Amino acid sequence: MKLFVFGNEDHKIDDLAFEVVNNLNPIPGVEVVFVSANDDLPIDHTKSVYILDTVVGIDDVTLIDESRLDQIVLSPRNSAHDYDLNFQLKYLVKLGKITKINIIGLPTNRNINYDLIHSILRKFVAQDIQGS
Repeated sequence: MKLFVFGNEDHKIDDLAFEVVNNLNPIPGVEVVFVSANDDLPIDHTKSVYILDTVVGIDDVTLIDESRLDQIVLSPRNSAHDYDLNFQLKYLVKLGKITKINIIGLPTNRNINYDLIHSILRKFVAQDIQGS
């Protein structure tokens, strides 16, 4: 399973996903893929997408799926391209390229529950192995 990590290491307001990944204990079956601010989401023959990113307006680590995509506001970005992740995800769903979106939302207050993130990722790996 690939975990796409979004953010910008050069800006404190948007570096949280990188910090979290660097502090997580390795989880067997999880391949971390860092997505550059100017790149499209590198989807390759997968129907489920797993993303780690900062989300404005939440107080704790929150799992967000495709049914809540319209409700999320991604953290401040540093290029016009970055504002299009929400659109890109919706578009890929509409095209049938992906059917399931799983965003592990990190709160801007930096209140990170690493045990919860580990639990979520282990669950995703198990589902990925089972094909569900």
